[in-house]
Amino acid sequence: MTAQRSYQSGFTIVEILVSLTISLLLLGGVINVFLSSKQGYRVNEALAWVQESGRFALDIISRDVRQAGYNANQEICGGNISLAIESPIDNTGPLEAGRLRITLNNPENYANSWLGIISGNIDAIRGYNAGSNEWSPALPTEISALNPTVSTDVITLQHSASEGGVGSLSIYAHPGSGNQNSPGSADLKIEGTNEAEAEYFSVFDENCKNGGDWSKCIVMALDKTCEVGAVLQITNFTTSNGNTVHNTGIGDPGNRTKNLGRSFEGGYLVPGISENAATITYYISTNASGLPTLFRSTNGATGEELVDGIQDMQILYGEDTSNNNSIDNYVVASLVSNWNNVLAARISLLAQSPETNITAEGENQDLTFNGATVNTSDRRLRQIFTTTVTLRNRVP
Repeated sequence: MTAQRSYQSGFTIVEILVSLTISLLLLGGVINVFLSSKQGYRVNEALAWVQESGRFALDIISRDVRQAGYNANQEICGGNISLAIESPIDNTGPLEAGRLRITLNNPENYANSWLGIISGNIDAIRGYNAGSNEWSPALPTEISALNPTVSTDVITLQHSASEGGVGSLSIYAHPGSGNQNSPGSADLKIEGTNEAEAEYFSVFDENCKNGGDWSKCIVMALDKTCEVGAVLQITNFTTSNGNTVHNTGIGDPGNRTKNLGRSFEGGYLVPGISENAATITYYISTNASGLPTLFRSTNGATGEELVDGIQDMQILYGEDTSNNNSIDNYVVASLVSNWNNVLAARISLLAQSPETNITAEGENQDLTFNGATVNTSDRRLRQIFTTTVTLRNRVP
């Protein structure tokens, strides 16, 4: 028998084309799943970003709104401090009861601010309602210099920088203050809680010896019953025993007299505005990456970037117009009749994702913020956050 040869056979053209078609369909499916997964991941990431940014921004603003108006100095003598500037204002003799002496040069320049500190008359809250090109009330120069974004609101809050009774120090000795020729001219010796000493002793040591920031050396002495007070500038300080010198001829503005007019032994030493109060402004501006960002400026300093992606901020203020400790109306800043009657702030933020093209094409979000439709053509993901915060120092 003759054996038959076996020939190897391959794929036909039709089989190859069918295989390629199936492979392309499978590859297309894989690519589609990958792209869908990637887009889903981008959407979830953008949503997480927006929610985290909005909540954090509201939380940090709310904290300062709640604390607005808090004055640590009012914890001294149970807050029962009522003093008037002595007359004449440049007196150097004994200090009468109920009077506050300003021992600084040009004392008239410091009278009102110190009366505000001891009376608790802190400018707790003030807002600026944004128009298309300007704010109402008009922005102060120092806030305008921060370049807030037009059409976004600005809010300024003030409260003691220290909380929980750290605001004052004790005067444990004022030797030789009974001398009628130079009453109260001796050095003060001060002490405090560990927190107070840690907070203020280093400030005095750094600034009140060799001419650092002299503004941080302006303080007020109160006697133990808070019936008299004297504003002075520390000109030398010893950390080890709290010895506090208040000589003339040094410092800015410097002391016009060493005579405090009374013995302040057993009383209090109260740090001044620069160390004991914080004025905080929140505003929207553009950061270095070109994103709208929530900024904060403290005591007039350059604004610090807090949260990027905050596109807009609008605030309504709850005002008690009937003097019954209850809010009657929520109004924009320009319609507030008396800022001392504002009991709450209703803050609304518009947050956006940092990346564009997050939402599906042709399916832009339908959002209304501050009574206007939000332009979402860049397909960023956006969300509105709103909260109402009470000024806890103004409600019973």
